[in-house]
Amino acid sequence: MNGSRKTKTEKEKRKKDRTINKEIKKDRKEKEKEISFLLLGTGESGKSTFVKQMQILYYDGFDEETQNHYRNAIRSQLRANTGLLIEVVDTLEIKLKKKTKLNVEKFIRLNEFQNEDMFITEELADCIESVWKDKSIKKAFDERYDFQIPDSASWFFDKTSEIASENYIPTDQDILSCRIPTTGINQIQFKVKEHNWNIIDVGGQRNERKKWLHQFEECTILLYLVAMNEYNQTLYEKEGINRLHESLNLFKKISNMVFFRHTNCVILFNKMDLFEEKIKKYDLKKCFDDYHDGNDLDCAKEFIKNKFYQVAKNKNRQIFIHFMCAIQTENIKVIIRAVQTSIITKLTNTELL
Repeated sequence: MNGSRKTKTEKEKRKKDRTINKEIKKDRKEKEKEISFLLLGTGESGKSTFVKQMQILYYDGFDEETQNHYRNAIRSQLRANTGLLIEVVDTLEIKLKKKTKLNVEKFIRLNEFQNEDMFITEELADCIESVWKDKSIKKAFDERYDFQIPDSASWFFDKTSEIASENYIPTDQDILSCRIPTTGINQIQFKVKEHNWNIIDVGGQRNERKKWLHQFEECTILLYLVAMNEYNQTLYEKEGINRLHESLNLFKKISNMVFFRHTNCVILFNKMDLFEEKIKKYDLKKCFDDYHDGNDLDCAKEFIKNKFYQVAKNKNRQIFIHFMCAIQTENIKVIIRAVQTSIITKLTNTELL
């Protein structure tokens, strides 16, 4: 009798063990399909835009609450950027037409009186539109790199009357073009083919970077964004520090930390549309003394790419590089496919996941 009871107990134990092992194997298989990206880069490198693209591609866009949030931000930034443009005109002593000068004075008066940043009256919108049409104002905008006016400001200046409208709802492109600095840690999860992507986005400003350390250990791939067009711009946080130098130094520091010794890297060189336009006018030598190829686009791209590649190169990891424009959804689709097919496949084959 005891032998029969013992045999039954052993059978139940073996059955339980098989079930547990089956679950462990299943969990391990699912875990192998999970890829955790730590999304890093300096402020304004395009990290938030990249995440917003994931929202468009994998979550059917933005809900009403998000649209309202961005509508308020866009209106506020439109007014603020108009004020910045006027300051540039003043600083550079650019001469304005009499009519424009009157509209500038009117804007300053109305803008100061109207305290609600998220609201733009018809009269205020007329002022902004009139000011933006002036060729001298456009000349001031061309000097924006020295005055911290975002490149996307022109997109919104051209849509002033629409933005001021009571029924204005931001388009996906409006939301992609509007920058709201990332604070804290944000996470987005979605599926690409057989893999589950988990992207962890953290603030890029200097005061946000200390929060990154908490995320290092869970990272499968370091996804680092670089704003190519920033080679002749300085930081908001610290005047006189070149933005591209800051990005290069940060990548060197992060990619060589003990946490990332064996972590594979994807470097996304962003804002290529702006870089292509800028390199025609501004020599990369302004940023790097050892650059000698003038306004040649391909040489400039290769030079910057090699700068980043050299500071993180080691035999324990692979570095994948892509050039892109984060505000272009179709371009991001191509990048996602490239990461999935060429990068993740290689990592899976080498059992790095």
